[in-house]
Amino acid sequence: MNNRIVICGGGLMGLSVAYNLAKRGVKELFLFERNCIGSHNSSRVNTGLFVSPMFYSEPSLRSVARKSLNIYNELAATGAFDFNKCGRVYLSSSDESETQARRLLTRLVTDPSSSFLVEAIDCPSEMLARWPMLATEDVKLAVFSPLDATIDVAGLSRILADNCREMGVQIFENCSIKKVLINEESRVYAVDTDEGFIDVMAFVDAAGIDSSLVDVLGLPDADHPVRIAAHPCSFTFLSTDPLPHCQSSSQSQPVFVCMDENTFICPLKTKTICGGFTMEGGTSIRTSF
Repeated sequence: MNNRIVICGGGLMGLSVAYNLAKRGVKELFLFERNCIGSHNSSRVNTGLFVSPMFYSEPSLRSVARKSLNIYNELAATGAFDFNKCGRVYLSSSDESETQARRLLTRLVTDPSSSFLVEAIDCPSEMLARWPMLATEDVKLAVFSPLDATIDVAGLSRILADNCREMGVQIFENCSIKKVLINEESRVYAVDTDEGFIDVMAFVDAAGIDSSLVDVLGLPDADHPVRIAAHPCSFTFLSTDPLPHCQSSSQSQPVFVCMDENTFICPLKTKTICGGFTMEGGTSIRTSF
């Protein structure tokens, strides 16, 4: 019986799928990456900001984030990549964003593992004394979420790939998946790669924003069986010199989020990352999706 599972994409998503399947005992796992592991798009330029599981109101999303946190803790114990549990501060300056921040606060304090570290500050002077790099005169509420972190994405990609190989996953770099073949029952039965055809039991497209580059042959016109579970959220960020206060401080600073402006700043000892996005979004998804 054919038990092969083929994964397209060697970024964090594809490597995570391979890692979890291998830990569950799946033996015939093949991962194809058209360049090299973690080399492009969301994995390469990812800012590495991890959001606390309690940020999400949906229990299913909290569960996924919690499992991710556990995996990061497990892998970081080997010292192979940087996992900085710096926390995150949500800053609200309007009534609407303050309401959102208090809803988040309600969820944060229900987590027994970190509720004692959660903070809510409604005094601008106290905020300024705590974080002197901020302009706090118009901030109504600051909520500190302790489980947020920054991650070395390149290092995480390497250690995931190494663990996958140790568990028997076959990783092919500089090898593209050109076509996905579907039978009359709308099930994937094979993929065409640069190394030839492979019969498969299941196929996972983890190519991210480049998913539309993988041709799927045999799709019926009336009933489209392909579902795109998620696509990357586009945002803009820049990396610049570290803030003087952060260079001289022995403690790592949290990530700061302006809830009204949809912007963030991540003050690290070696650099400062600033970013944001618009609610309207940027470039539209390719029509071939």
